Amino acid sequence: MMNGNKTTFFTLFGATGDLTYRKLIPALYNLHSLDYLDKGFKILAIGRRNYTQQEYYDILRPWCEKFVRTGFNERVFDGFLSRIEYVQMRFDEVEDYQVLVERFKECPKSQHLYYLAVASSYFDVIASNLVESGCTALANTKQCVIEKPFGTSFSTAQELNDTLLKFFCEEEIYRIDHYLGKEMIQNLLAIRSENPILTPLWNDQLIDSIVVRALEEVGVESRGQYYDHFGAIKDMVQNHLFQIVSLLLMKPSSNLDERIANQNEIIEHLELYHQSEDDVILGQYEANQAVSDSLKGYKDEEHVDPNSKTETFVSLRTRVNLEPYKNIKVILQTGKRTHMRSTEVIINFKGHGALPNQLIIKISPDEGVYLRMNIKKPGPSHDVETVMMEYCQSCVYENRLNTPEAYERLLKAAILLDRSLFTPWEMVSSSWRVVDEWLDFIKTHQVPLLMYPAKTYGPTKVMEHINEDLQ
Repeated sequence: MMNGNKTTFFTLFGATGDLTYRKLIPALYNLHSLDYLDKGFKILAIGRRNYTQQEYYDILRPWCEKFVRTGFNERVFDGFLSRIEYVQMRFDEVEDYQVLVERFKECPKSQHLYYLAVASSYFDVIASNLVESGCTALANTKQCVIEKPFGTSFSTAQELNDTLLKFFCEEEIYRIDHYLGKEMIQNLLAIRSENPILTPLWNDQLIDSIVVRALEEVGVESRGQYYDHFGAIKDMVQNHLFQIVSLLLMKPSSNLDERIANQNEIIEHLELYHQSEDDVILGQYEANQAVSDSLKGYKDEEHVDPNSKTETFVSLRTRVNLEPYKNIKVILQTGKRTHMRSTEVIINFKGHGALPNQLIIKISPDEGVYLRMNIKKPGPSHDVETVMMEYCQSCVYENRLNTPEAYERLLKAAILLDRSLFTPWEMVSSSWRVVDEWLDFIKTHQVPLLMYPAKTYGPTKVMEHINEDLQ
């Protein structure tokens, strides 16, 4: 148990949305089942729909049965439901917040965690109404947890941030990047700081290239309207991939403020490697009936403009213009409807003759660390062969059982007022400045959008890119 009888109100706006059902409720169930929630932890599920308590509970059941990590248990589920109260209200009408005021008055000076699982266009009105109604005045500590996207550019992100700062201070704003809750993302810091053998290797004299890629088998699914407005660069590169690169190359530090500054320094110095069109490959998936009649193209997806020019795949050849990394090619790749689901980091070391050494860090769905080395073949010859030394973390059942899901880890951190797994404003602003510059470059140089069949790696040109840079 965290703090015994401490009262926390977890006020969840968007309680009838897909994120809540698929991620947040199962994560909270896991925390409850593991006894990580105080007895006074209450969930106020805010929605517009006219559900009774029982109707809402009945909706939650199949989602918990399908997605909880700790295994569904009837008794545990009943105990979990006792924490949840469904509150029907219009979150854009300040007078409706009086129902929350009455709940908060029952336990004054408690912890208030407001989770905004809604479109960012509603952040302003919800934050304003929480303050104007008097909800926040009843809190001992208050936190505003928000989901990406944090804007669509630097200017819109700054506008959103300025709005939130009218109602919450920076220390009270928790910006979710669910990648920071993944086990192997957390492991990047340990791999860097706890293995001194790697320290002398971490420079452009010994590293040729670093590949950070996040590939998905699925298409845009039900997110067509959102995705068509953002695309792969804004949806994945600006946040998730930049986080990985900054954790890989920053100066390790146990001090949170220093760590943030060091990560931010890496992001600020990201730039296109040659400053040429060849540094950028954009793609969009199209139907692939050779594999399946159901594999439709991006433009045929629901809520997508049939003339859309939005990229669903991007490969960027970049670098960090800082010593000792200036000459390392940092290749960022992400795409939808590819041939596999895989998020991984590949560090290619310089070498000659045999295949160069590689350090591979698999993030999802498989988790582990792999090292490619060259050894003499058994037998009388002096031929050399390549072998892989591997540690598959997710292959061990106990590891899978004991490893929290990303949202489970993030929610626990937020409840404990631990900001180390959340994105500070300075990193958000730096990321958008870099992405804005790259998007301007793409527009100015008219980088073409290449089509690729669904369930393939991406545009054909990407394979040439891989053969050149990944060896």
